[in-house]
Amino acid sequence: MQWNEDVVELDQFGKWKLILMNPERFQAGNIAILKRGKKIVLIDSGCARNYEKLVKKVANKDYAPFFLVNTHAHPDHTGANVEMAGEGAMVLAHRNARQHMVRYGLPGESGLPILTFRRRMTLYAGKQRMRLLSLAPGHTDGDLAVWVPEMNLLHTGDVFMSRDYPLIDSNSGGTILGLIRSVNRLVRRSDRDTVIIPGHGDLAGRKELVQYQNMLVNVTDDVQYHKNLGLDLESIRDLNLTKKYDKKWGQGDLITGRQFVGFVYNTLPDATISPSKKELPGHKAHDHDSGEPEVCLSHLFVKRATLEVGEKGRAALSFDLNDRDAGQFDAGVQDRLTGLSSSKAWSARDLVSDGGTGPSALFSFELRGPAEDERFLILDGRLKRTSFDDDRMTIEVAFDADDFRSEHNSDLASGLASDGVIDLASVRIDQMQSCPLGDT
Repeated sequence: MQWNEDVVELDQFGKWKLILMNPERFQAGNIAILKRGKKIVLIDSGCARNYEKLVKKVANKDYAPFFLVNTHAHPDHTGANVEMAGEGAMVLAHRNARQHMVRYGLPGESGLPILTFRRRMTLYAGKQRMRLLSLAPGHTDGDLAVWVPEMNLLHTGDVFMSRDYPLIDSNSGGTILGLIRSVNRLVRRSDRDTVIIPGHGDLAGRKELVQYQNMLVNVTDDVQYHKNLGLDLESIRDLNLTKKYDKKWGQGDLITGRQFVGFVYNTLPDATISPSKKELPGHKAHDHDSGEPEVCLSHLFVKRATLEVGEKGRAALSFDLNDRDAGQFDAGVQDRLTGLSSSKAWSARDLVSDGGTGPSALFSFELRGPAEDERFLILDGRLKRTSFDDDRMTIEVAFDADDFRSEHNSDLASGLASDGVIDLASVRIDQMQSCPLGDT
């Protein structure tokens, strides 16, 4: 296998440089080396058969001790862990990833992580701060991203692929809804200048990450729609739901569109839909055997809204019910957040509050502005309450308070500086919600 080596030096990196080692073909994961003089940080260590170039670059160079971060447990990302540990690497990973490595039997014991975490961890290489972010169970349930804020550099691991559809390893806890949550979070973390290192493929930017995010949401929505109608996996595969995305994400060597549809189908919750609910294909029933509510992916579009931010990350998103943007939907397709057809006026307002949304419902929404650079903001939050005043609806949300102070959300911060209220255009809400009970 031929390995490429790209050395990236940008003003935003300061005196650090990025060395990206990736294969001509994508079977092995990317290796990223952050280097400044005798200080190095490795992110992943490649495939066991193809890491000789990394070993030669690090061996006998007096870099010890240094950090090696594994973005997850798959062997194509941990192949040289043992050799790097022998050169003085301190291996770190999510605690679930270490458990998976032990289960796989790879790497050998000396290459297993010696430090693990559950939610987040901060490393310092000299004065350079690096944040390890635990992600939702998506590619696996041991995924992490590496965020270097001062360099505006983001390593996503296999949560993001620049030329391939993603693998969703359900045997290691991965799910499509978790993958979408993770990508939402990474989009929110980035801006138009962020350098993004995917798990496989070439360097990318926020634009490519947003395109990937939209592909995940749209394919998942289509698969869920047809699964809820009762189609089996092979029938859904034959619909060729990824056709319009294959030119961009079907050009790699790992996952085909048909395989990806299978991952989505198999990790979406099963649905039990009564005849009376078939006109609401986004709705699913409770799993009465497990006692746990199913999860649905729903959407809502409104042409304009206002956002008023209070203390500690609380905010109120308000909009006129008549501004629901039915033009975002094909004719006859339902708005799955409300259960209403795109051709029907929004009159059954109680479906919003009674349709399965609740205090713990997690959703993301995009705040799209009319800026020429097409920048938009994405925030993740928890729905706290919905209320109505005549034809106006208000959704009260709890966000991470840090999002409102983030340097990447400067547009939002400046908009709130005057009176705490910002006008929004083309608002989209993507909500992962508990689905309503069907008639059984």
